[in-house]
Amino acid sequence: MSFIDTFFEDGNINTILAPPKEGKTNFAVWLAFQAILQGYTVLSNIAMFKPENIPEAIKRGWLHDTKFEPIPEKFKYIPLASKLILEASQGDRNIVIIDEGGISASSSRAMTDTVVQFKYLGYSIRKIGACLIIIAQTKGSIVPVLRKDLVDYEIHIIKHRNKTRDTEILKSNRYYNKEKRDYDVDFTPYDYIKNIPYSTVAYDTRHPGGFTWDIDLHSFYQEIAESGYDSVEIRREIPRIINNMVAEKKIDEHLKKRKFMRTSSVADLFKVHPDTIRNWVDKGIINCIRTEGGDRLFSRSEVTKLAINKGIF
Repeated sequence: MSFIDTFFEDGNINTILAPPKEGKTNFAVWLAFQAILQGYTVLSNIAMFKPENIPEAIKRGWLHDTKFEPIPEKFKYIPLASKLILEASQGDRNIVIIDEGGISASSSRAMTDTVVQFKYLGYSIRKIGACLIIIAQTKGSIVPVLRKDLVDYEIHIIKHRNKTRDTEILKSNRYYNKEKRDYDVDFTPYDYIKNIPYSTVAYDTRHPGGFTWDIDLHSFYQEIAESGYDSVEIRREIPRIINNMVAEKKIDEHLKKRKFMRTSSVADLFKVHPDTIRNWVDKGIINCIRTEGGDRLFSRSEVTKLAINKGIF
């Protein structure tokens, strides 16, 4: 059985490892097309050139002059964590590919916010049943707990002097280490692919797509893990959870660490006249507290609740 038959299974977390300019993204795009041929939808932060911009990209030296295939409808560019989770939770055949998402960690370094986010992205993708592929430069750049506990396949790109590229596929083998009194993992050879073809899809290597952690995935995973829902129910709840988190973060940014918002700030947030906010208070649509001077102050929880009810985020 080829690795491709099991590589995209729901809940798999796989890594593609190689130094810069060795062909990691090229292989990831090739993988994406293999997945699409099998009926999967690919969600990724790998940026593609639009067909009308390809001639200029070739002229600028950003692309080789070749015949490029059109971008498949089932390849979706998604640079936001919230949208990624939402899309991955829809349907049953989704692949998530994150290219150079800013991972920087090793077992000897403190975990940064980005590393924590990647850890819980892995947990969340496994929980909702999609397949996650992470492109990174070294083993040490993968969150240790993620690599040890969750990674199923590890792919090493091997670039030869004649510029051809081969790919070594390793599969995880978890076992109990008596000396450590803990479970450990080895990655053992599983398959080997020679002469990986160059991509005929116009992906942007000079200016790779970004990825924004617009929600706190640690909090997201805690909520779904503690909810008591099974995986089917979680899929139904994810839109509500994500929308609430996005709304709260936007309101947090608007508050700029202030505990309360004044009428004019709430009006700006909802894009209405301040008199509309005063009217909503009179009708009981939103609650406020009054200062001794008679000013209205609105708490974060009240503004968040109204934002969600009105669906402004």
